Amino acid sequence: MYVTKTAYDNLKALPQTSPWNDAKKYLRDEIPVTLSDTGLSTMCRDFDVDMSASEGLDAYVASSFQKATDGGEDIMMMDKVSTGSYVPSRFGTDNYEFCGVILKGDAGKTYTYRIGENDYTGNQSLLTNEQTEGNMLVGAPVHVYIDKADGDMTNLVLKGGKFRYVTQYGELAWNKAYLQIPTATVQTSGAKGIRFVFNEEGTTNGINNVIKETTASNNNIYYNLNGTRVGNPQKGIFIHNGKKVIIK
Repeated sequence: MYVTKTAYDNLKALPQTSPWNDAKKYLRDEIPVTLSDTGLSTMCRDFDVDMSASEGLDAYVASSFQKATDGGEDIMMMDKVSTGSYVPSRFGTDNYEFCGVILKGDAGKTYTYRIGENDYTGNQSLLTNEQTEGNMLVGAPVHVYIDKADGDMTNLVLKGGKFRYVTQYGELAWNKAYLQIPTATVQTSGAKGIRFVFNEEGTTNGINNVIKETTASNNNIYYNLNGTRVGNPQKGIFIHNGKKVIIK
């Protein structure tokens, strides 16, 4: 059984004569999570998550979608949660929506996190307004069944380092999250999945191929690192045809 660090420490401090002493061997204050061979995993818990003791493990929300152009890849912009190492269980206008995130770290590595001491109270707001409104990840603290679409929304699941379109009705594991995008905005022909771009303090870590350009091409579309389309990019780093480019 997993308990908060405070509860765990209090139990450890009990004298040997305490009737609760035997319970200590069944309790843990650290919950393990093993990332996939891509270094990614989705997560949703029905309690706040404290990752402050998990160096190298970060949580991101899906903030905006960029439809592919000129044969490129669909892109999902991922923003690190504003609270850094603390992930709330729920958010939204009335704090009733479960918060789905992507965990990012070293491939195949097992990390640990703790139950947040400031667990959901009904009125907390731990994400920025932009992230709260823009998170396209649907949290599922219990197992759910998902289909290709829900109404006018298309569903995708994380597989092989990308979000893949759901091909058949199936079950999603406990404490996971899946992606929902308006069907009208997704590219359904040719694109088998959506590539990530991770934004953290103005840097992009999700696209590896960096191309240096002297000037921007006139017949293509560019986005800045916040996912905003740029009509006439000058000097800087931009997303162009699914790749990161540096214009000098």
